[in-house]
Amino acid sequence: VMVILLSIAAAASVHWGRASKMKSSTQQALASLQFARQWAVSHNVQTGVAFTNDESRGYYAVISSTDGLIGSTNSLPAGIAWSNHPSILNFRSDGTCADAASDLDLILFELGKGERALASTIMVYRVTGHAVRIQQ
Repeated sequence: VMVILLSIAAAASVHWGRASKMKSSTQQALASLQFARQWAVSHNVQTGVAFTNDESRGYYAVISSTDGLIGSTNSLPAGIAWSNHPSILNFRSDGTCADAASDLDLILFELGKGERALASTIMVYRVTGHAVRIQQ
């Protein structure tokens, strides 16, 4: 009986760790989107977030049209990447989203997990530029 209970607890803790890594990755990416929008408004300059993936993770960076890279390039934890991403998402100086024809979903997902992969969604509203994490 004890072995069965321990195996269930171990499986639950692995899932909890994966979910925690996904949530913190989403929150950090969301903070960068909000920072880029804030920079665009406060500096009166178009500012964007550039996205890319490699075979092991996703990356993103805040870029200003006049100042170039703001801060540093950020990486998602190993095993987490962008699913559907533009190469760059720009915010105008009024805070609106410059590149989206409609509200945009940015999806983070686990690499190599197939149908069991966890995913998380950030929605960027076109008209306001406001970004929010969609609860899943």
